[in-house]
Amino acid sequence: MMARSKQYGRHSTRGLTLVELLVVMAVVSLLVSLSVAGVASFTSFASDALQRSTRDVFTVLKAARIYASTHSVNTAVVYTLDRLPATDPMTGNAVREIIAAAVMYRNENTEDAAYGLYLAAPGEQGEFELLETGVVIPLWDITAERNGTPYYFAGGRDIAGPSCQDLQNLPLLGMAAVQAIVYEDNGPVARTFAAHVFQPSGRMQFTVCDGSAPPERVEFFVAPSVTEDLGVRLVNPENTASERIYTPIRLYRSTGRVEIAS
Repeated sequence: MMARSKQYGRHSTRGLTLVELLVVMAVVSLLVSLSVAGVASFTSFASDALQRSTRDVFTVLKAARIYASTHSVNTAVVYTLDRLPATDPMTGNAVREIIAAAVMYRNENTEDAAYGLYLAAPGEQGEFELLETGVVIPLWDITAERNGTPYYFAGGRDIAGPSCQDLQNLPLLGMAAVQAIVYEDNGPVARTFAAHVFQPSGRMQFTVCDGSAPPERVEFFVAPSVTEDLGVRLVNPENTASERIYTPIRLYRSTGRVEIAS
């Protein structure tokens, strides 16, 4: 315990002078402004990263559509997932997030051992490009209250297999399963990925698992990862039930049209 000091003689009750008070107020004002500027800068950076990633995903989807039409071959935007499910601290849900994308085309050479598999498109578009740090394509219904039900749970950066059961609810995002050749340490290997697939006709290949007619329009979202700060993820960070921050990308099955929804 800190000992109290005893003072002898007259006890002084002098307050702050006007000049001293003005100095204190100026210092407090400066500290507050620096704090607000730091938060604003952080929020602005996160918003910029979200916008850049949205434009990147939009561009790669448009590139796949053009490639399919130009080369008369099914072309996919193939997605890789985070290595393991992440836990959303707001909901406790284990969720999956897409972190990278590449353009691949279906090999139609019947004499090739890789016939029917998807191969990397020429150039940089065929290489997996990471989204901005902290930005992902979430595999759950981000518009639902408290993030709704996750669409996909399994581990690994690719998906378990090409069946509807393996895809779970990913068709709700307009995604199909494709088998693609990727290069690992031991050489080329075929793995199954979630993808948005464009046909030469301009139509999209939507997988529907329950036998119903495929939807004409679907939306998926680009958003901050669940590992990011609430100030980046929520419109009102002090209320975990407030609206999530995200940007929708809309796809049309019959035309292959891609648009960033407002």
